[in-house]
Amino acid sequence: AIDIKSGKIKSSINIAGSKFLNDIAIAPDDTVYVSDTQGATIYKIKDGKASVFLTGEILEAPNGLLYKDGKLYVAGWGKGIKPDWSTTDVGRIYCIDLKTKKMTYITKKPLGNLDGLEMDSDGNFIVSDWVAGKIYKVDLKGKSKLIFEGKKGIADIAYIPSTQMVVVPQMQENEVTAIKY
Repeated sequence: AIDIKSGKIKSSINIAGSKFLNDIAIAPDDTVYVSDTQGATIYKIKDGKASVFLTGEILEAPNGLLYKDGKLYVAGWGKGIKPDWSTTDVGRIYCIDLKTKKMTYITKKPLGNLDGLEMDSDGNFIVSDWVAGKIYKVDLKGKSKLIFEGKKGIADIAYIPSTQMVVVPQMQENEVTAIKY
C-alpha cells in the first residue's frame, strides 16, 4: 500500500509460495485479487491477510484481472505455461463469480497470450496479446475484433472513457502509445 500524497510505502504483504505476481483488481469491499501467472493461482487479500482464492491449470495462467458487478474477469496467458513463458495453448477471457467461484468462458476459443484487460463504456472487453502484439475488442458473447497491431510486448493497457483512448505500453520498445478507440 502506497500513500498517494507522499509516495511512500505504507505497508506490504508477503504472499508465500507465489511465483510471479502480475495484476490486481479491487472489489468494492476492498478485497484485493492478485494473479500469479506462473503459479496458476489467484490470491485474495482481505484485512491484510492473503489466501488462495483459486488455483490450478484450469485458470490458464491468470494474467490480467478486472472486477465488475460481483465477478472477476480474467485474461488467461494460456495452458501449460513453462518457465520461458511458452504455453501448450493460448489463453481466453473468462469470468469467475466471486460468491460461487463458478467459471464462465467469455471467449470460447483460445485468443492469445493475454495480458491487459479493460472494459469500455459499452461493456466490451479490451484485451492485449503480449506475444502477438495485438489488442482486441471482445463483446460479451466472445466475438473478437482486432483493433490494434503493434510489436511483441504489449502489456497492461488502460482505457480512458472520456477520450475513448487506449493507452498501450510497449515493453520491448520502451514506449507508451495512445490510440483512438
